[in-house]
Amino acid sequence: MKRILLIEDDPALADMLDRRLVLHGYSVDSAPSAEMALERARASMPDVILVDYALPGMNGWELVQLLRGEPRFAKVPIFAVSAHSLPSDRARARAAGCTDFFGKPVDMEALLMALRIACGPVGE
Repeated sequence: MKRILLIEDDPALADMLDRRLVLHGYSVDSAPSAEMALERARASMPDVILVDYALPGMNGWELVQLLRGEPRFAKVPIFAVSAHSLPSDRARARAAGCTDFFGKPVDMEALLMALRIACGPVGE
């Protein structure tokens, strides 16, 4: 089962994304902060990471840069999921090391397609 680390501080959005992803066959571990996410990523080595920009404490782009600085996360797909979706926000996400960017509200079909492309079919 493909493992997703979901980093989202809005409990309602985290719950909705978690339920939808589980419904589609993914295993989801959620973290409400960058610090907690860093700990969980290092402990569980997810197949893909979904990260919000606006997090308490360290922001999502700083977290992505830290993860990309560790060799074991160099090839892990990291998708930004953020309400900050101006072209400059998208460029900043890419510069930080994000694989792709999804604005909020999340287009689930597009996200699911990107997940299948990034980490293969759920059953593998």
